[in-house]
Amino acid sequence: MPSVGSGMDNKDNTLHLSADRLSVLMDELDQMSQGSTARRSHARLEYRRHAVDVEVYQPSGGSVGFCVACRNISRGGMSVLHSSYMHVGTKCRVKLRHKDRGDQWLVASVVQCRHVSGRVHDVGMRFTKEIDVNDYVRLDPLSESFSLEHVDPGELSGRILLVTGSEIEKKLIEVYLAETKLRLVHVEKYKEADSQLNEPFDVVLIDFDMDATAAQEKVQALRAAGHATPVIAISGDKSVNARDAIREARASAFVPKPIDRSALLRALAEYIILDRGAEDESNTPQAPQETDPSLKALAELFAQDLQKFSEEIAVAVKQDDDKSLRYICARIRGTGPLLGQDAIAEAASNVLAILENSGSIESAQEAINTLTSMCRHAKTAA
Repeated sequence: MPSVGSGMDNKDNTLHLSADRLSVLMDELDQMSQGSTARRSHARLEYRRHAVDVEVYQPSGGSVGFCVACRNISRGGMSVLHSSYMHVGTKCRVKLRHKDRGDQWLVASVVQCRHVSGRVHDVGMRFTKEIDVNDYVRLDPLSESFSLEHVDPGELSGRILLVTGSEIEKKLIEVYLAETKLRLVHVEKYKEADSQLNEPFDVVLIDFDMDATAAQEKVQALRAAGHATPVIAISGDKSVNARDAIREARASAFVPKPIDRSALLRALAEYIILDRGAEDESNTPQAPQETDPSLKALAELFAQDLQKFSEEIAVAVKQDDDKSLRYICARIRGTGPLLGQDAIAEAASNVLAILENSGSIESAQEAINTLTSMCRHAKTAA
């Protein structure tokens, strides 16, 4: 099970176990559950929390609250440890901390409860609505932790840009993607990626083994230019230095060589199936929203302004000009919904929210890249 760290706080859970004893118990349970993923669609990520607030709804009305120890989490639910049996079907809600929005109550229901030993019960909860795990867990992009345990190749569609000088690895990836609906575009050199990226891609696969320094510089240049397309680094070098270089380049994920078919499909699904499932069409809006006919001329001008805004945003980021960046985002947020650019307005609002919460342009960089890319590809509303 991929690890994403642990967290302890001053609250106590219903088991009243020390942190060390609880850690040993969770290790034992994780070891017992290894290999039991055949029927699981969502990958479970280690998410150890000493005390998570739970509120259980009573059949007779009202609710009761307590804290449980959390073992792991997935897009679909979480596993917790509780001191007594919880009936399957029990409705509840759990409080988790969203990276941008603070504490959030997630509605769930109990789908299984297994007695472990003594007072310890392993309780499986399913969220009423799937979550983006990245919103609640600080995942290392190079941890090879992906949300889906199993991927149906037939569900993968779109365009992939592959940057590698290895003909055999290109053919290997073609074989791996044969059962998908993905279109693979291949270039042999890093500099050839620039002209290709004038067209939209769902994912870029880039080989770091040709020249790690040049690959790092290429990904950094793409990010600086506002390209928000997910970049998956592939490399046979698994050393700390190599991973640090990939991390500093701000690649989205890492797939080690020799490339495993399942790992590749899971990595691609993270940015194709799940992003689309969340209705995140922010990178390249395909269908502008309808606009009041009387505002059509203004909508055309605004679409042109958005493309200029992409350049102004890049300058503001480069100069670390928080004030100008906020002003640009505020203009987009305020006018976009009137002129059929709701999605771009929402992306600008997201940047402002992160800046307000953290006060740091660096912490909002991914959201800024998304907004920049959207502005650059803006289409006039119909």
